[in-house]
Amino acid sequence: VPTISVELKHWGGISDSFVMGLKSCHTGKTIGGPAITLQFMPIREDYYQDAEEYQNVEEQLHRHALYLAEAGDVVVVDARGDLSSGVFGEMMLAYFHGKGGEGVVLDGCIRDSKKCWKRDLEFGLGDLSQTITSKPAFSPFASTIL
Repeated sequence: VPTISVELKHWGGISDSFVMGLKSCHTGKTIGGPAITLQFMPIREDYYQDAEEYQNVEEQLHRHALYLAEAGDVVVVDARGDLSSGVFGEMMLAYFHGKGGEGVVLDGCIRDSKKCWKRDLEFGLGDLSQTITSKPAFSPFASTIL
């Protein structure tokens, strides 16, 4: 049976499918479950001018990824290693946790990290956000297709 990395290389041309350097926030805890995936790309300033995405919250694809969540799910985010702004903050993670989410694997960072640690969610993060801004240099591009 081929592994995911073999299939990604064969079908998608992705030869390096590993994320390195993630930090666990609760030592000794492991997670596993169905993955809800979310991919970010550099923001298109010709499409989103002056943070238009944030004018209508229902256009925020990362919210829709959490709407799909069921008990036991893990959100896996390709944030392109961008640490300039957090993908999720306390309120979005409270929503995910309330739906029974297991954890978040993210090669970027989250906002409101001190409040987020109090929840029984596991995190694999690139780092903690040093800012509280919600105006990132990247934008949600693709999510799990059901």
